[in-house]
Amino acid sequence: MKIASLSPDQAPPISVPLRFFAVAPVFLALAALLLGLQGLAVAAVAEAPPVPVLASGSDLAVHGSVLSIRGARNETGGLIVSYVTLQVTEVLRGAPPPGPVVVRVPGGVLPEENLGMRASGAAEFRAGEEVVILLQRPVEAGLGRQAAVPAFYRVTGGALGKFEVRTPPQTGAKQALRSLGAVVGQQAGDVEAMSLDRLRALIRGSLPPGGR
Repeated sequence: MKIASLSPDQAPPISVPLRFFAVAPVFLALAALLLGLQGLAVAAVAEAPPVPVLASGSDLAVHGSVLSIRGARNETGGLIVSYVTLQVTEVLRGAPPPGPVVVRVPGGVLPEENLGMRASGAAEFRAGEEVVILLQRPVEAGLGRQAAVPAFYRVTGGALGKFEVRTPPQTGAKQALRSLGAVVGQQAGDVEAMSLDRLRALIRGSLPPGGR
């Protein structure tokens, strides 16, 4: 058996490993994004995007209440998702379909299987909860385009695109709160609070002239 030895002259140029270290973080970030899109997790962000930024990237923004939550398997059967049905009381952006709006979020519970899954950074809901939510139409599988009349919507920005509406007894004025748990450096229970009227103004202020 002949064993060849290596010499320094056979080493690759220094640019080869440098290129690897330069592009590796990009591919890691893309992998994390793909996992988030599949519902496994929502990547942490450095800071919470301003409401007008999220709103301008949304197809629909509504104020309403949660009628029901149903856990189910996703299309491949490997992940759990939840279908959240909303009763809309106010449209702040876009034009919803007739009837209740259905939102799909990663994570949920399958009582019949005694099984549950929680997706980090995803929006979470409770039955009866009053919410303001920023929504996007999903991309149709295999077509690469958004559904014209979607069967369900996705939350823009995960937990950062969902606001719980509460009425503190001290003031009686409605407040909108969003979880900051997906922001780097924030704790799971940290929230951003503002008046409901201010949230309405921020969402409506993101509209182009004459838009809805």
